[in-house]
Amino acid sequence: QGVDFIKAYEMLTPETFNAIVKRAKHHGLPVTAHIPLSMRAGQAAKSGIADMQHLRNLETDCVLDGEQLLNERLEMLKENEAPNPAALRSAIHRAQRINAIRNEDDRRCRELIATLSTNNVSQTPTLIVSRFFSRALFADPQWRKSYDLLPLPTANNWRERTKGLLARKVTADEALFDRWLLSMVRRLDDANVPIMAGTDAPIGFLTPGLSLHEELAMLVEAGLSPLEA
Repeated sequence: QGVDFIKAYEMLTPETFNAIVKRAKHHGLPVTAHIPLSMRAGQAAKSGIADMQHLRNLETDCVLDGEQLLNERLEMLKENEAPNPAALRSAIHRAQRINAIRNEDDRRCRELIATLSTNNVSQTPTLIVSRFFSRALFADPQWRKSYDLLPLPTANNWRERTKGLLARKVTADEALFDRWLLSMVRRLDDANVPIMAGTDAPIGFLTPGLSLHEELAMLVEAGLSPLEA
């Protein structure tokens, strides 16, 4: 039906993830993927995928105790009281992400980045959505003007939903994650890991089109030249 590629999601088991990659390859379709919470980033990088999304779950493989963190995730995936998969995913991120960033091991991270480079697994950082709270585009009056270009029900919905976020302050953990995201893009680019531009619009009150321009600017902020971006 003219599909260009397959996107594999974060909550897949390793068995399902690998089966998707195998069948996609059979049909000549590249696979872009969230790194499954049930796997380590290095494992996923060697599976035959073409691209990884959001820089998500790279941080938990940039530490010395990556295998222990994986085992903890597997337990959380198996034994939980989360009302839905999205809530469970967020709970796992809260439990591991910031501690992993604070305990990053430079040698282990360089090894992971080398694995991405060797396997030619591009990265689509989607900085604009990952920096949702730290950058807070929804609080910028100029950004909100772009809602005028959206279908009216969507525009009204976004304006109403963002009212309660306008006075929100950036937390220390969010600021740390923001700095880590920018530094990771620079390190990936330095190691010749291909970088791709994506936004996840309309998630995060991101106006399609305009959000891609902003993503390119963020890639430059991370250290890429305008031409590279």
